[in-house]
Amino acid sequence: MRLRGARPAGEHTTLIDPSFLLDQQRRTEAALRESEERLRLAIKAGQLGIWDWDVEHNMVVWSDRVYELHGVPTGKFAGTVEAFAELIHPEDVALVQERLERALSGEDHFSVEFRVPLPDGRIRWLTTRADVVRSPDGRPLRMVGATSDVTERAELFAAERTAREAAERARHRLELLATAGDALSRSLEPNTTLRTIASTLVPAVVDWCRVDLIDGEGQLRRALTHHSDPDKARYGTELAARLHAAPGAVGSMSWVVETGKSHLAHFSAPQNFDQVLDRDLLTFAEEIGMRAYFMVPLIARGRTLGALAGIQAESARQLGPDDCSLIGELAQRAALALDNSRLYAEAEAALEQARTASRAKDEFLAMLGHELRNPLAPIVNSLQLMKLRDDEGHAEERTIIERQVTHLSRLVDDLLDVSRITKGKVKLKLERVDLQTVVAWALEQTRPALEERAQPIELTKPSKPLFVVGDAVRLAQIFCNLLTNAALH
Repeated sequence: MRLRGARPAGEHTTLIDPSFLLDQQRRTEAALRESEERLRLAIKAGQLGIWDWDVEHNMVVWSDRVYELHGVPTGKFAGTVEAFAELIHPEDVALVQERLERALSGEDHFSVEFRVPLPDGRIRWLTTRADVVRSPDGRPLRMVGATSDVTERAELFAAERTAREAAERARHRLELLATAGDALSRSLEPNTTLRTIASTLVPAVVDWCRVDLIDGEGQLRRALTHHSDPDKARYGTELAARLHAAPGAVGSMSWVVETGKSHLAHFSAPQNFDQVLDRDLLTFAEEIGMRAYFMVPLIARGRTLGALAGIQAESARQLGPDDCSLIGELAQRAALALDNSRLYAEAEAALEQARTASRAKDEFLAMLGHELRNPLAPIVNSLQLMKLRDDEGHAEERTIIERQVTHLSRLVDDLLDVSRITKGKVKLKLERVDLQTVVAWALEQTRPALEERAQPIELTKPSKPLFVVGDAVRLAQIFCNLLTNAALH
């Protein structure tokens, strides 16, 4: 007879000790608890929040950490994808939705970073990753994932990005300033200076550029209204010529000139226009669709020349501190260039006045020389007639008159030579001349003056002629001047 459950003869029977099975079960449970504890510690160390989304029934279950990350009290989450979307920053909802649809439609992984506005106003950056569990036919059943706080990393990246953007803006500003500075330094014409500053600002910094300048009578005049679109530029110029803000109206060009202060205004909302009390200023703003403007006085060497305005309109860009700083820098350089143009124009006018005066002087000298020469000829002729009639009568007086007439004739010739020299009309007649002959002519002409000296003139001549190539008349004049100077000292 065989015991129930006994094996037939010839088969081996292995008996398992129940205590062994119990011990094995305890070991397995301990390993599972240890694994779960390690997972719990890992989740805790990584500050991870675990969530599970039942796709078919649209039920989302969060761990306590997920509630904490979203700033929602535990148990106050509605547990649907739609409720989850309401907690996401509005600018990031579309991104999260697009990633979810991609994961559900075929990808097995879901990963996205997004922002969450917290109740205290802070913004928290979260990253979440999940795997999709599918049915045998590929339908998404569940999505199980983990969410963590990456705000610090995102802020570091944002700070780095901001620093790079700031550096790029600074480089761009330096390039604009260098280009404009080079052009302005070579500009001595006001219109060229205005075109340079306008083309530098528009459209790289602002949509419109306006400049008003003080004229010679102290009146503020429209000088430039510039836009990259020629049609808009013409229309803006017509508006600026037709519309004139009341003197002293805050935010007007005249106010900036009078106070010497810069002025920044933004019109991001319609009610901002209510702050503009001057009708013409408001009309100009509305006609061009102004959204922001920055005005700065043009001051150079302590003198106010006018005002410059950078205006934003159709681009709807804001004017930040960097933009205002750049406009201010360019305004300073433009003011200096305009003042240089003024100084150059004044110098040119003074030079032209000097040239006119010099021409008048030359013409006067030439006329005086000719007028003085006219009475000399009758005097010389009269002396000759007196000598023919009575060779002995009044001989000494005639000699004095002849000598003085000769001297006066020479002075007149010198006067005419000065006129010819200033006009560049003096020409030298070069020939081979003996210096002894030239000196003899000079002595003959200056003898009356030399004879008045108490000490007689001593003349030492070389034994041979001394030839040179020159103008005999001009050389004689030189020696006459030297001898006359010697006679007077």
